[in-house]
Amino acid sequence: LVQSEALGRFKLKPVLVIASG
Repeated sequence: LVQSEALGRFKLKPVLVIASG
């Protein structure tokens, strides 16, 4: 479960960075 959540955050992180930029 931890790995799955980590993967989700890692995948969502780039989206947040793009939105911020």
